[in-house]
Amino acid sequence: MLELGNLTLDLSARTATLDRKSIELTGREWDILEQLMLAAPKVVSKQKLVESLSRWDNELTPNAVEIYVSRLRAKLEAGTNGSGGVSIRTVRGIGYRIDDLGQQ
Repeated sequence: MLELGNLTLDLSARTATLDRKSIELTGREWDILEQLMLAAPKVVSKQKLVESLSRWDNELTPNAVEIYVSRLRAKLEAGTNGSGGVSIRTVRGIGYRIDDLGQQ
C-alpha cells in the first residue's frame, strides 16, 4: 500500500482510492501514478517516466506522457470535489512530482 494524503494505491490489487472512493485508471495512468507515489516527494524526470512506460514493442513519446499526466490530474481533482488532496506538479525542465496539499 502506498498512501499520500487522501490517496491510496493498493499495489497488489492495482486499485486506487481517493477520499475512500475508487478511481478508475488506465494502465499507463496507474504506472505514472505508481512511479510518482514511490518517489514522493522527489521529482520524477519525464525521461524516466517515458523509459518506465515504454515497452520494446510500444514506444512512448514525452508528449504522450504529458497527455497521461493531464488526464491523471483531472481524475485526481474530480475525485476530491475541491477538498484538497494531492496534486501532480510540473517541475519545469525536469519532470513531475506528487504533493500532499494537506502538508502545505
